[in-house]
Amino acid sequence: MLDVARRMARHASTEIDYRARIARAQRAIEARLDAPPVPAELAELAGFSLHHFHRVFRGVVGESVEEHARRLRLERAARRLRASELPVVQIALEAGYGSHEAFTRAFRDLFGMPPSRYRGESSLRAVGSIQERAVELRDIAPFDVVVRRHVGSCSMLDEAFGHVFAWAGARGVVPGAARVVGLYHDDPEVTARDRLRSDVGIETSLAPGPASGLERRTIPGGRYAVALHVGPYHTIGSTYLALLGRWAPTTRAELAPEPVIEHYLTPQDTPPDQHRTEVWIRLRS
Repeated sequence: MLDVARRMARHASTEIDYRARIARAQRAIEARLDAPPVPAELAELAGFSLHHFHRVFRGVVGESVEEHARRLRLERAARRLRASELPVVQIALEAGYGSHEAFTRAFRDLFGMPPSRYRGESSLRAVGSIQERAVELRDIAPFDVVVRRHVGSCSMLDEAFGHVFAWAGARGVVPGAARVVGLYHDDPEVTARDRLRSDVGIETSLAPGPASGLERRTIPGGRYAVALHVGPYHTIGSTYLALLGRWAPTTRAELAPEPVIEHYLTPQDTPPDQHRTEVWIRLRS
């Protein structure tokens, strides 16, 4: 019985290690999304031989390296279609497509409609949904966090938060005394729910071990647009729409191409209607 438990523990530890190593490769793809991925470099970064890397990546992520990068570029293009008035051909070129036609075919394959129609329907969905929120411009100094990557619906983040809090609590890092944040890379109206990327974490300068399933990241300093959401988390979309759909188009500020950050001000056991969450978006300097 003890041998079975040990084997199960070793298996869980190996799975966490593999996922953490593949996450390093994913972050490298995300950081250089405009450049074609170089599998040999990614394999070295993840600590795998090139022979094994492609299979491990596909097994963990569910896509090949090329498919993953292509989808991320198309989803970024979809967000730009919704949030800007840039010509479709410019967005196509920025997504790595040499022609409007090639971009349209790839876009239709992923989203089921051409880019021009997607832009029009997205605009119609936003009308009437935006609620007024006060937006504060705030200068935030950089700070370190330890995060756990979650892929899937944001309603399923409890396990990731639990993992982070257990690690932090064992080291005396307490939520409330330390900031608790979530970094959200994707738009749920663009990306399929089972592929949404989130990093949830807690502020600390400590470094996690290589097999912990955690990573240390730095929240960049700068000027942020901040909106406060009060109420159940499932209604936070209205605050996102207020910030990105109403406030951003009326200002000359340019949004940094980074994840949206949520800063959780109240404990998890707070009654839903009293939850207070800040939504942060960094502005380009």
